[in-house]
Amino acid sequence: MVLCALANTFQHCKKKATTLGELNKSYIEICRSTQVPAVGMLEFSNMCMVLSDQGFMKLGQSKEDKLRRVTLQIDSSDITFAFKGNRFFQKCLEQPRC
Repeated sequence: MVLCALANTFQHCKKKATTLGELNKSYIEICRSTQVPAVGMLEFSNMCMVLSDQGFMKLGQSKEDKLRRVTLQIDSSDITFAFKGNRFFQKCLEQPRC
């Protein structure tokens, strides 16, 4: 779900960077549209740190978590390709959330 939010933000919205707070809003919208309960901000932040450690994205430094800068480290089309054939995740990627 976080990867879908990343792909939507960087592919459909043509952004180069965003904040963790904005990414969280996109994630929450995806969760609502798919009727999946969203995690809280602390757990979301931890999931993003894991994705950062794995090289999917880069997290900047900030005193406040929501203001941390997020940049994508891979091409967003790679995320779309990875979910090809999975109807649930394809549906999450279909609706741009800018």
